[in-house]
Amino acid sequence: MDRLDDRTIPNDPAELRLFAYVRNESLRLPYLLSYYRSMGVDRFFFIDNASSDSTRDLLLAEKATHVFHTTQRFGDATRGQDWIDALLDRFGVGHWCICINADEIFIYPHHDRLALKDLCRYLDSRGASAQPALLLDMYGDGPIADASCRAGDDPLEVAAYFDTTLPEPGMHTEHPGQLYIRGGMRERVFGVRATLNKVPLFRYSLGVRLYEGFHFIDGVTASELLGGLLHFKYLDDFGDRAVEEARRGEHWCEAKEYKAYAEAITRDASINPRYEGSAKYEGWRQLVELGLMKNSRAFERYARDGGGGPKSGKE
Repeated sequence: MDRLDDRTIPNDPAELRLFAYVRNESLRLPYLLSYYRSMGVDRFFFIDNASSDSTRDLLLAEKATHVFHTTQRFGDATRGQDWIDALLDRFGVGHWCICINADEIFIYPHHDRLALKDLCRYLDSRGASAQPALLLDMYGDGPIADASCRAGDDPLEVAAYFDTTLPEPGMHTEHPGQLYIRGGMRERVFGVRATLNKVPLFRYSLGVRLYEGFHFIDGVTASELLGGLLHFKYLDDFGDRAVEEARRGEHWCEAKEYKAYAEAITRDASINPRYEGSAKYEGWRQLVELGLMKNSRAFERYARDGGGGPKSGKE
């Protein structure tokens, strides 16, 4: 990877840092940056994988943002994991870190009034070093091709629906005891049994190891809470992106998932994921009531008491 910026990176363990690899994400990045800054992220690290749109220029114009570039094949870098591992080892040790994709918005109980550092203080107080989350596929109330979103807009404005029921968690043989959920809308609509559990927030050390696109993690103690990742893959650019990634063949199993997407979209460009089991997103309490997120009495007390002191709360 070549670093493209020359900004100073301070040695400040109190910084909350976000890491992501991106390719042609100029549509989603403006809102992502705005959202995570509002939640208290101090510094961003992006690996640009040979984007052909304005992704690199957009990121280089952002404050407290560091941009690395690589033309290495995504598949040859363990689907981006090698790049993230390298940056975490260099810039993440001792920090609370967020690892997400550009189409993921992390939420948790009381995220509307408690910042991410409030959540981190709570996790520290409980001896937890990671916060699991459920990946919740979001879609519109009509065909995917009609979910048109402009750069910088909140994607919830056009993709506010989700499946209210998901399969029960299973067991993962290689990562025992960790949340493991597969299926959801992608299986219902596209026949794809994608993994829906992820670990977006964790305190990083050299003993921590991420696997399979942040779906699993070793070397941490998980929180009793369950957060959510609102997943905005299914906007109006989905069809073109699916065809492109199916052609490149660099995702898991030679892009088997994307080939299923591309085949379905080619067959029917008016695919609409909404069905009788869909609901419109109303907030984190709704997800807790549906069992798609999990709160706790201890966190309720923490939130009621102000989240840890006078410095708590979002900007």
